[in-house]
Amino acid sequence: TWHMLRHSCISNLSIAGWTLQDIAEWVGHADIETTKEVYLHFQKDWKDEKIKKLDNIWNNNKRFVT
Repeated sequence: TWHMLRHSCISNLSIAGWTLQDIAEWVGHADIETTKEVYLHFQKDWKDEKIKKLDNIWNNNKRFVT
């Protein structure tokens, strides 16, 4: 549906590094809270995965830290 396409697009813009302000302006939201509440709920899981990857990097390179 059109709504699913819009949702996917906005989610991908966020992953690509667009700011909430830029996304809100692009889709015509009056403020970033609407964008955050409606479209970016997926980010917690995405951020959790990134944190796990950073933890793995840290744990694998502890021998280099003095």
